[in-house]
Amino acid sequence: RAGLHAVVKTDMGHTLHIFLAHLRPDSPIENEAVALTVIVHPYLSGPTIVMGDMNYDTTSYLARTLSEDGWLLAAFGTVLYQEIDQIWVSPGLAEYYEQKPYPSGLCYSCASDHGPVIARICMPGP
Repeated sequence: RAGLHAVVKTDMGHTLHIFLAHLRPDSPIENEAVALTVIVHPYLSGPTIVMGDMNYDTTSYLARTLSEDGWLLAAFGTVLYQEIDQIWVSPGLAEYYEQKPYPSGLCYSCASDHGPVIARICMPGP
């Protein structure tokens, strides 16, 4: 599956790298998961977000590898008792994020088999 790398300039002047991934659940872990960790590793030192439907839960090889590299799990969503929808941030964003609850009263299951994952990241001016 394809991934997306976006470079965003915030209104406060920060350059933020955002990676979006949708890994295959039937792919051997050493393929896509390892490829993702290799691709995002050079961005670890700057403000970076890695997110998507990882199709591996937060106790998987992928999650352990990201964590051991220094990435922080900022937020996750649960699908069929697995935490496969995830938002990871680089250490430089550690103090600027918080997981936000999904607004009550909205029917997320009406549009997808996944619930939304919401994290708020507030960075100060440069």
